[in-house]
Amino acid sequence: MIGFPVQVESYFYDEPASRTPDLAMLLPASGKYLFFEVKRVDPYGGFQGAIKDIEKLDSASSPKDKRNGLVAIGFREPTGPREKFYEKYIRLSEAITSKYPYREIGIEKIDLQGMDKQAVYAMVGLWVRKLH
Repeated sequence: MIGFPVQVESYFYDEPASRTPDLAMLLPASGKYLFFEVKRVDPYGGFQGAIKDIEKLDSASSPKDKRNGLVAIGFREPTGPREKFYEKYIRLSEAITSKYPYREIGIEKIDLQGMDKQAVYAMVGLWVRKLH
């Protein structure tokens, strides 16, 4: 089993807030960190906050800061016959991958199986920067 040490909202040294990611994950084989912004993208409203975080990541100039990506998560209340939440994540992915140097790792619908009284499932998406 492989563990991934995670540090929330911080690099290991003092830096301006613009360089502070929401999540830092140590990759055990390489000993390098992946830095992620985490953004909530729910069924209602747009996904401009996620695009703003991608723009922040895209502006990174240091090579070590370019090992980065975005995690989007949202929660869905009971649904009707015209469910479009998954399609929203597809549109978000198209917006990210068509304009920025990021690739989609995956988009998943996760059944919460009665874990929450209001949310019946969660959507999770992951995108990482293309380094080459």
